[in-house]
Amino acid sequence: MTTNKKEQRNLQRFELCLPARIYPAEKEPGKKAIPASTINICANGALLDSRKELPVGSAVELEIVLHLDELEKLQGEKAQIKLSGIVLRTGPEGTAIAFDEKYELEPIS
Repeated sequence: MTTNKKEQRNLQRFELCLPARIYPAEKEPGKKAIPASTINICANGALLDSRKELPVGSAVELEIVLHLDELEKLQGEKAQIKLSGIVLRTGPEGTAIAFDEKYELEPIS
């Protein structure tokens, strides 16, 4: 019996298009952020649309920008989540990244 990827997922995925930036985990001088946007996201990973394919298994850091219309605890109009994770797959459908447990939520202007 085979199961598809949707059946294997335990967490709800949300179809959200949020601006994002991907960085190699080992930031080298002169390395720039890779612009991206989320296609869908859940608590343990995201599928992103980016202009560059990343090597499967590579460690990355990710920044996702959120608008804070309803969050009153943070000041400012936007915040970003800083995450790190591993590239699971990449291809025409996007780049899949699995998050690890390190993250920060911070306001941005």
